[in-house]
Amino acid sequence: RGLKTTPIYSELRSNRHAVFGANFGQEYALFFADSPDKAYETPGFRRCPNTFSHVAAECLAARTSVGILETNTFSKYEVTGAGSAAWLDNILACSLPKVGRAKLAPMLSASGRLRGDLTVLRLGAE
Repeated sequence: RGLKTTPIYSELRSNRHAVFGANFGQEYALFFADSPDKAYETPGFRRCPNTFSHVAAECLAARTSVGILETNTFSKYEVTGAGSAAWLDNILACSLPKVGRAKLAPMLSASGRLRGDLTVLRLGAE
C-alpha cells in the first residue's frame, strides 16, 4: 500500500511508529506504537492487547495535554451562491455557524433520519 499518502506519512511511519489503515486508498494513522516492533495490529472483536494500550495512551495525552486530528480522509464540499445558506439551513439539524466560525452539524434526510455528521465552516454570508 502507501499509494495515496500525506506529506507527513514518512514522518509518522518512520519516527512515530504509526500503524496505517486505508479509506478509499488514502492512508491514515490508526494508532501510534511505542516502538517499531509493536507497530502492527491484530484484528479482532475484543480489545486487542497490542493496540488497546497505545490508543489509551493517545487518548490520555489528548485529554491532559494536546492532540492533533488529521482529516485527510474526510470529504470536503464547498457550497456557494445565492440561497446556499438557506439550503444548508434546511438539511442541517442545527443553525449555521456565524461567519468565520465552525460547527458540528448533523445532516438529515427529508424523513428526518441522520444522513451524515458534518463539520461546517462558514466563510461568508452565502
